[in-house]
Amino acid sequence: MQVNKLSNKNNASFGANITTETVIRANRALIERGELARRQGLTLREYNALHREDFVEIISARTFDFYAMVERILANKEKIKKAFGEAWDKVVSKK
Repeated sequence: MQVNKLSNKNNASFGANITTETVIRANRALIERGELARRQGLTLREYNALHREDFVEIISARTFDFYAMVERILANKEKIKKAFGEAWDKVVSKK
């Protein structure tokens, strides 16, 4: 899995501004985690499950568990695809 830079062609804004440097750092971190997992004879998913504390961040007095967020997103992936598809169809049909 890689992180791709968001493009705001046609002035679309999703409330996120991701720089190329951020994308490069995220991809580098994923590669390093994959290498660490292989050294221990684990898949990346197994390695991430064992090291959940790496995904917990405290940002301005709030605690975010990014691992739990990703698990919830993956569990609802089909619902998200369907909702996005319906929203996209509405946007395209208005033009």
